[in-house]
Amino acid sequence: MKKRSKSIRLLAIVLLSLLGGVSPARPQTALALDKIVVAKVYPGVVQLYGVANTGGSKWTPLYVCSGTIVSPQGYILTNHHCTDVQGAIEEIGDARLRSADTKIEVLLTKKQDAPPVASFFAEVVADSPRQGGMDLAVLRIAEDLSGQPVDNKSLNLPFVPLGDSDQVDLGDKLDIFGYPAIGGDTITFTSGDVSGFSFERGVDGRASISGGNSGGTAVDELGNLIGVPTQGGDVDCRQVADTNGDGVIDNRDSCVPIGGFINQLRPVNLAKTLIQQDESGVGPNPTPRPTNTPGPSPGGKAGISRLFFSDGHNEDDQPVSLVTSLPSGSRNVDFFFDYIGFQQGVKWQPRVFLNNTEIKDVWQEEPWDSDTHGNWWVGFKDANLDDGNYMFQVDYDGKSLGSASIQIGGRKTNNPTFANIAFSGGGKNGYVLPADITSITGDFEATNMRSGLDWRQVWYMYGTDNWTKVSEASGTWTNGGKKNSVTLNSPAPLDPGQYRLELYLSNQMAATADLTLAGDKSSTGSNAFGPITFADGQDKNGNPVHPGTSFPSGIAELHGFFDYKGLRSGQPWNVTWLLDGEEIINSDHRWTGRESGTYDTYINSQKGQLPDGSYELKLSLQGQLLQTGKATIGNGSAPVTPTPSSNGGKDSIKLTGTVVDADTGKPIAGAVVVVVKEGVTWSTFDGRDDQVLDQVETDSNGAFEVPTPLLRGKSYSIGVAADGYQADAEDGVQITNDLPDVVNTEIKLQQQ
Repeated sequence: MKKRSKSIRLLAIVLLSLLGGVSPARPQTALALDKIVVAKVYPGVVQLYGVANTGGSKWTPLYVCSGTIVSPQGYILTNHHCTDVQGAIEEIGDARLRSADTKIEVLLTKKQDAPPVASFFAEVVADSPRQGGMDLAVLRIAEDLSGQPVDNKSLNLPFVPLGDSDQVDLGDKLDIFGYPAIGGDTITFTSGDVSGFSFERGVDGRASISGGNSGGTAVDELGNLIGVPTQGGDVDCRQVADTNGDGVIDNRDSCVPIGGFINQLRPVNLAKTLIQQDESGVGPNPTPRPTNTPGPSPGGKAGISRLFFSDGHNEDDQPVSLVTSLPSGSRNVDFFFDYIGFQQGVKWQPRVFLNNTEIKDVWQEEPWDSDTHGNWWVGFKDANLDDGNYMFQVDYDGKSLGSASIQIGGRKTNNPTFANIAFSGGGKNGYVLPADITSITGDFEATNMRSGLDWRQVWYMYGTDNWTKVSEASGTWTNGGKKNSVTLNSPAPLDPGQYRLELYLSNQMAATADLTLAGDKSSTGSNAFGPITFADGQDKNGNPVHPGTSFPSGIAELHGFFDYKGLRSGQPWNVTWLLDGEEIINSDHRWTGRESGTYDTYINSQKGQLPDGSYELKLSLQGQLLQTGKATIGNGSAPVTPTPSSNGGKDSIKLTGTVVDADTGKPIAGAVVVVVKEGVTWSTFDGRDDQVLDQVETDSNGAFEVPTPLLRGKSYSIGVAADGYQADAEDGVQITNDLPDVVNTEIKLQQQ
């Protein structure tokens, strides 16, 4: 069922006219949904200032950003870089500000055509930084402007409900709200269409939009938050604040970075774990900590090699099928390359050119945050790729390291192909296998093959600083089936490390994939991550305190200790914590420990004690789950934290139903169901927003579901209107205790 908001004032006119026996004009359902969404969303958009105070009551604004209120209790979603006040001070370079107090000021949008009103200060409660993260953060309103604590439960602020960014498709219309510094003093509103999805290894994907805004709120056609615009292109640095306090904004003020053209969205689904962190009161330690000294990080001159294209990648970041060209209408393409000598923190940027003209702002220049060597990819998915020559280029530390081109256009061919290499060994499958095995099998798909074709398999292992060939075999194609396999055999257990398989057709590389043998060559315990030992602390020697799987209520930390072996610096790994089956921490890291030792990762509580419940810790290496463990705190049942989408439980009911034609029984799509607040009747309803509890529009099957729960023991007035039908309304509908939790009703409307 699709929820669709309508203009409250328009509905008031329609309902009141119909109820009064007046035949109104046909409701303007096409009355720019933009206007309806604007009315629904803008009160939940806020302006954010990073401010500093060197003494007295005056706070100096350092930069301007935007944010979105996502709950009535005052939680705000924004970019991480919008919360880095100290970073802004370093950018400005004013030595007087380096010892200043800093805060994040929240300005509420009261009217569309008026500047926002300074109202609160907020604190960061969950964060994923830009480097190696999602560039997202969750703020919570903490103080009023006088510095007094705020009771969040009593705020009852307007908010923008969270949508599902995974449901965004190519061509979908998006509305963008925010407060760019170049947009004036009032809120800006821009519409755009999803023009494609740019992807990068390690990032779940960013939508490109036509039409821009510098930060803020991206909503779908229903007004649900689906993304957070982030910076793209060159940063625009301007004098937009009176940073020197002389009452004039001029070139003597500090330059404030305010961002450039925006065409990328951080999907809101990436932020849901951050929001859940604060709702549960659970946060991660800054980084998992090894109990030994980290190993060295090798360097070397930066370079790229083995550049190729694929028509997609699998969930383990491996190419599907290699291509040298693509037909017209193609929507997916990935650019792969090997890299070596990359250093964390050095700026890099993938760039793409169409017929020698750069497509701007597809990927940002960002600090490198991966291994010193490995394989990487960037690409497009579900994008409108015009015919032409696409050149992908890799810039590192301000210089181009190399480029490769692919032609898109023409008809699809049925050339022989290899695709989808998958590995197995020692009874296990995946791209991370145990290191006590003597054989690796590479399964792959072959299509459009014919007998007599020359083909070749080559196996490599990564040595000190390059790939070394360990096995090669060639021949002519005789296999008839689509599923095929090749094998790397060894008389003794294979050495731990990185391996690679390349398959060739007529001396042209047609498929490739990498894998890792992690652990050691012993016959037991070869897993890279050993069993997890839970504890409520760590002693001065790095050992677990009170190890076990059951802990009393009231502990402030929960630790997970595990042995590791056969790892290398820079390998991507992940720590995920769940509370009663709900993901509360999902944190990506690059390995910084030695090849073997013991690790301790832990979570703690921002509220003094962890909530009771069932906890699970998952450890993954290179995207593959290798180890899990479970523990409980207290009685194993976590307290339920209400969220904006909660249905209220047994103290309320959810109202659902269908609206149909009274004569034919056919469903009526686009009918509007309005529930007004308790105490409001249709005779007193004048269309004001503050009189309405909730409203929905029926879907193509005439179905509706009112999101806001109706409390038992209360009474509500409910009205229904549809284009071409007589409105129906009823005052004082009682929500009694004997009603089921979900009430489904059929509403019949008579044609006019």
